[in-house]
Amino acid sequence: MISRLIAALAALLLGAAGATAADTPPAPRPGGAVTVAALANPDGLDPHRSPADSTFIITMNIFDGLVATNARGELLPGLAERWNISGDGLTYTFELRRGVTFHDGKPLTSADVKYSLARMAEKGKSPHAADYAIIARVETPSPTTVVITLSRPSARFLSDLAYGWAAIVPEGAGDELARKPIGTGPFRFVEWVPDSHVKLVKNARYFVPGRPYLDEVLFKVIPDETARVTALRAGEIDITERVPPQMVDELRANRSLRVETYPSNTLSELAINAARKPFDDIRVRRALFHAIDRAAVLEGANFGYGRLIGSFMAPIIGEYYVDLNGRYPHDLAKAKALLAEAGYPNGFETTLYLPQPYPDYSAAGEIIASQLARVGIRVRLETLEWGQWLERVYKQKDYALTAIGHYGRLDPITLLERFKTGYNANYFGYSNPEFDRLLNEGDVTHDRAKRRAIVRRLQELLSEDAACVFLVSRDAIVGFQRDVWGYAELPIPGNRLTDVYRASR
Repeated sequence: MISRLIAALAALLLGAAGATAADTPPAPRPGGAVTVAALANPDGLDPHRSPADSTFIITMNIFDGLVATNARGELLPGLAERWNISGDGLTYTFELRRGVTFHDGKPLTSADVKYSLARMAEKGKSPHAADYAIIARVETPSPTTVVITLSRPSARFLSDLAYGWAAIVPEGAGDELARKPIGTGPFRFVEWVPDSHVKLVKNARYFVPGRPYLDEVLFKVIPDETARVTALRAGEIDITERVPPQMVDELRANRSLRVETYPSNTLSELAINAARKPFDDIRVRRALFHAIDRAAVLEGANFGYGRLIGSFMAPIIGEYYVDLNGRYPHDLAKAKALLAEAGYPNGFETTLYLPQPYPDYSAAGEIIASQLARVGIRVRLETLEWGQWLERVYKQKDYALTAIGHYGRLDPITLLERFKTGYNANYFGYSNPEFDRLLNEGDVTHDRAKRRAIVRRLQELLSEDAACVFLVSRDAIVGFQRDVWGYAELPIPGNRLTDVYRASR
């Protein structure tokens, strides 16, 4: 807190004009260019073939989907200007915007949508094929009409069409998309130099009037966070995500820069393998919750930039989120009593895996280990490289505890499904028949009130069962050159620069 006060005073001393400029965004103006830090080298630019979330920071500016979303997670018209869902929830009819063209001049038609949906659902090639396996058939009664029939009702299906991996590509595009992507999006692809940059230019025929503002966007590959901050200070880049939280105050004291924080759709937790002793005992899992000072974790690992969560959901989800932070107050006496009741009056030894390269998860794990020691739980910390973590923890479920995080989804059922009994992404060892039953009900009903009640009950069950020690939904921290405006943080992997502009050129 003191350091933030000092930084704020320093910013005032460095120049009031700079501070005032950050308060009021100037009117948008067209033209100019920005350079954006890409956190990783793309694994290809084909949106249907990429498993890496970092790729969609680029591709979501090249492609559009049938459905779009905004910073609040609301579903909006994309390439489909409207849609209708049948009463039985099985048939979705989409009417496409007229006059939309791909970057090569080819008009968008329903045939392109049908082709794209088939690519999304292609097993063995599409990392998200399971999301679209529910599609039974796709019909194209006219060039601007697409009728999708599902094999069963699914209330989440519409949101599944709003992600970057649900992009619409030209019919017959094939594998060339990985190197030469062609979409309908606000920017056209120019070049990709691996390990260096991806260059895009304005799509002058974009269907949103007056957008995009920028003439050019360059994505510069800078994997190292310190190097990204250095490049921002030097003016070599204009936008960078994932600014280290410990550097926010320092950067805000620089009158040529601006740092913004945004609520994000992220979740951090101490994952527990409930299928392994002693964590198969609910009293032990609840003891972990009481033993951990989550507010200290938020401050120590995230420098206070985020929000405490009491279930597997971020507050940004809005109407579906339930604040359950009060269920397990920090109480060492209660934790010790639960451990004694479970047969561990002197605690026990266990191992906590820390995934690399994720410094916030490692910091959280170190803080948690220190806190658990106070109730007799002796934690060995072991670092795993990311590939090892995926193989050992996520796939083989060979672990006791791990500090980790997840990116949320637009639909709450899709997010909570990873706790379903037998689900391939359920590496928590969690199983509750009531949870499974309610999850299935929530997946098929389109009744908003009923669905809201179900999702809230699902969160309560995860909290009651202490399925994880739910920790933090961290803020997205983004650094800008001071004259760059119009950025918004989306609650999905990737982002769009359609509304970004420069106050000076």
